[in-house]
Amino acid sequence: MTTLIKTPKLTFHKPTGQAYVRLGGAQSKPTYLGRFGDPETEAKYHRLVAELKAGATRKTPDGEPISVAGLIVRFMTHAQTYYRDDAGALTGEVSNYRCALQPLIDLYADIPAQGLGPIAFKAVRQRMLDTGWSRPYINSQCNRIRHVFRWGVSEELIPAGVYHALQSVSGLQRGRTPAPEPAPVRPASQALIDAIRDHVSPTVWDMVRLESECGGRPQDIVRLTPSCIDRSEDVWIAELPRHKTSWRGDRHFLILGPKAQTILAPYLLRRRADEPVFSPVESAEQMRETRHAERKTPLSCGNRPGTNRVRTPRRRPDNAFTTDSYRRAVTRACEAVTELPPKLARLRVTVSVRSKRTRWETRSEWRVRLGPDRWQEVQRIVRAQRFSPNQLRHSAASRLRREHGIEIAQTFLGHKIGSSITEVYAEANLEAAKAVARAG
Repeated sequence: MTTLIKTPKLTFHKPTGQAYVRLGGAQSKPTYLGRFGDPETEAKYHRLVAELKAGATRKTPDGEPISVAGLIVRFMTHAQTYYRDDAGALTGEVSNYRCALQPLIDLYADIPAQGLGPIAFKAVRQRMLDTGWSRPYINSQCNRIRHVFRWGVSEELIPAGVYHALQSVSGLQRGRTPAPEPAPVRPASQALIDAIRDHVSPTVWDMVRLESECGGRPQDIVRLTPSCIDRSEDVWIAELPRHKTSWRGDRHFLILGPKAQTILAPYLLRRRADEPVFSPVESAEQMRETRHAERKTPLSCGNRPGTNRVRTPRRRPDNAFTTDSYRRAVTRACEAVTELPPKLARLRVTVSVRSKRTRWETRSEWRVRLGPDRWQEVQRIVRAQRFSPNQLRHSAASRLRREHGIEIAQTFLGHKIGSSITEVYAEANLEAAKAVARAG
């Protein structure tokens, strides 16, 4: 996405006979370049315009050194235009930078940026440690802070030595730091996947099945449209214009065999070419139909379908799923099938003593009743028995590697041949290794 830069006008200052420009608009302070009409002044002006169009922002009021907060403001302004996908939407990297820079803002926002040295940088890293971030995450966030200062050097906002000093601080090493190690992402078990079927809408269940079958990423599933699917052969190929590595110019395909085609066929019949295949509106309607089918109160009693809906709800289903809404649907279903001890389970509370009507207590009521310690135990049990959509890709990778080898798994996942990243997704086939050991 290109941002147009307005060229400042070279203006004549009548009392002094000098030429000046206003770099920050009509209300900004003037920058004087020399006597109006001199060739040297003209050269300075054209050089300044060239630097401005190139993105240079080193000018600060009265030549004062830029503060850490000022550097961050300028970098985030740059990030708002730089970190965008092909459709012009902001990528998640902007949020990553906001999170990475917050500890730096909390500690050193007001000091000059050129005064931030290795000791201060270690203090920022210690703040991340105190927050409880994992070791790899702290290292990646520290690299983002270094990148901000490298960008500042490239814009001539700070001396190059500041960035080189921050590079001298090495990353946290495994086993040599109190920072926790993240748990490895494991494939979702088929038993757990099957267990959530009755707790999600048919649309979400088809999304889960499709991702498990083709090994796509969650964002691939939610962005899939009929127009990107080539159905000219017996095996369908979906080429996604927007994907994780599209900024590098890579192409990404989903290979859709007979099982995947069976899942998609009903949706393709009722979608326009540019509409997302899976619709949250349709999913919400399916959930209402399911609740109506399970209704025990006769239609002549209680609310009739559609009579108790809010006219202007605070939230309406969007036209397309997001990775977050897809993840929430799956994790809530996992929570619904998690078995808890009786002392921790959610209870039913009385609505009316006279009619003996009851309801399930809300999540907030449940949490308050249990208290902080027992609620943490509930969360620990739930986390151990749930999976996220990302794990479905791991499951597909492990199955493909086990049945067809690592090269086929790489092709399905969209990894370059010979890339070791497939090893992250595909669990090693230990059973085959054990069989070889037994035979020996």
